[in-house]
Amino acid sequence: MDWKKLACMLAIASFTFVGCGDDDGTDDGDGDTTMADMGTPEPLDCGECKFVASTLSVPVEEDSSPGTVDGFNLDETVTNEGDATGCGVQDWTAPNGTTGVDNQLARLAPSIETLADLDLSATIEEALGDGSIVLLMQLEGVDSTIDSDVTLRLHLGAFPEGTETPVAVPLAAGGSYDIEMMDVVTANGQIVNGVLDITVPSLPLSIPIDDETSVNLTINNAQVRATVSASGLGNGLIGGSLNIDQLVMTVAAVGGDAIPPETARTVLQGFADLNEDPATMECANLSVGLNFEGTTAVYGE
Repeated sequence: MDWKKLACMLAIASFTFVGCGDDDGTDDGDGDTTMADMGTPEPLDCGECKFVASTLSVPVEEDSSPGTVDGFNLDETVTNEGDATGCGVQDWTAPNGTTGVDNQLARLAPSIETLADLDLSATIEEALGDGSIVLLMQLEGVDSTIDSDVTLRLHLGAFPEGTETPVAVPLAAGGSYDIEMMDVVTANGQIVNGVLDITVPSLPLSIPIDDETSVNLTINNAQVRATVSASGLGNGLIGGSLNIDQLVMTVAAVGGDAIPPETARTVLQGFADLNEDPATMECANLSVGLNFEGTTAVYGE
């Protein structure tokens, strides 16, 4: 199986969580903050507001902070191990204290690493460095630290012809990138106290694997958060959920016969934690979350 290709595909799917929606914000678990609750807006100048994802990483549980992993409370429920909700899968607590965090990718990643005999973080870093993953993020309508109407445009990019690879990761500020697929996603959201905040209930995607194959995935309850500044997008977090049936088909499309579908289903179903069927007490979806940083970029053709 081409594990690097699968990692790239899942990273792109995760990043395109922010879809064609017109939602007025997301709740990060700290309360129902509205624009009216905010203080005085300050000017926010991010130049052309063109960025590239300079790092991508799967949040992990540290030995020093057991039970703590970054992510969103996607089902607005706090599930403890064995509870009737969330298929009894224990939720995390985020580093900022948010409870009920749904991010099974943090638990699934070690299983993927064992099954594939790889270092997932190193695989993602390699993909960033050789140009397999070039995610370009462009913000429009940014005026201040409190802004009720901003637009995020996501493009799939590539290194310019002749670029010597691998390049250093994190990707350097001010680098030039070509646009291979423009406006893969266009999303409306808001900025609250300098933090970009977007939620989209559902987003259908068709992600090309090669010249002949595309994978169809629907991202549910997609959310994104990042601090916006002139130098980039900081403390980025993306989250949402993926359907188990679609994930099994994705593994088959990428890996062929390397992993039988029944094996993939058994592994993935063991981590499913959202969209529970009361009749079967099984969850149909798997929660995911990724951290990212973005730095300034120049876009070519």
